[in-house]
Amino acid sequence: MRPFYFCLCCCLLLSAPVFAQFSRTIAEFKRDRDQETQLLKTQPLLVLLKQEDPKQLKKLAKRPAELLEYQQLMAKGNALLQQAAKVWTLSPTIDFKTEAELDALLATNAGQLNVLDFETVGYRTSPAPMRHSWDTVAPIDLGSALKLPSLRLRVFQKKADFLVHEEPVLNSNPNESDVIYCVKMLETMATHSSLIRTKAGATPPKLLLCQDDRAPGLTDAQIKSAYPYPYEFVSRADFEKAVRDGAPGAAFVRVAWQGYGIISPLAFTLPGMELVCGGELHKAQELLVTLKDFKSFKKTLPR
Repeated sequence: MRPFYFCLCCCLLLSAPVFAQFSRTIAEFKRDRDQETQLLKTQPLLVLLKQEDPKQLKKLAKRPAELLEYQQLMAKGNALLQQAAKVWTLSPTIDFKTEAELDALLATNAGQLNVLDFETVGYRTSPAPMRHSWDTVAPIDLGSALKLPSLRLRVFQKKADFLVHEEPVLNSNPNESDVIYCVKMLETMATHSSLIRTKAGATPPKLLLCQDDRAPGLTDAQIKSAYPYPYEFVSRADFEKAVRDGAPGAAFVRVAWQGYGIISPLAFTLPGMELVCGGELHKAQELLVTLKDFKSFKKTLPR
């Protein structure tokens, strides 16, 4: 082979990954969100059920604790996706697919595929700096990755994979209400890009909270002195039923992910998924509703 053609081939091979990334960037730039949403509403949702990887099972065979954790996470993810499929309303039909079946579809995909899956996602605990000098010797502190099991909505346009939204489940043992919230957030982000705020009314809706989420020592007298509107703590069973039924006139309070290691209790209505008010900002490990949250609920009610 002549030196010129040899160099040319090397350049093409070395530039292939760069060209692929460039092509993806162009595809992202040309991404039509309205059409994407329309196809989400008119095409099937593919729910990806994972199967245990024989290579991973062999790798963890001599580490029984890690093997059990891997199998439990796989089973939990598939169970959550089965629940999510029952409450998904954005798409006309639901199709369950294995990873092998999805790969086969992707190999011939010339349009858009809509995929819901479950994955452990790494979330940053602090935002990236606005500016950075590459001449600086000190490393950039982008925050540690907080790994949280999440429901993800993705679209595959031909060969490109785009994330619509990912919502962490938060609870280690998720309830049906957690799945409903995550699904409604995914549907909301796919169609509106943000929560719609409830319009001001004469009387705020009744806040419904689960007794399991009540901070120790928080008394009704304290709450009523800070929040003079209707509220009620109920049992887990009653709370789950109310969320499942979308009890009219109630706003459901759930601790929700806000970003960068921060969570906050949110009061929202169903089935429209409208935001009523929000609580204080907490660290991701602080899942209980406190008196400060009720004070914040009063301040953030629509006026």
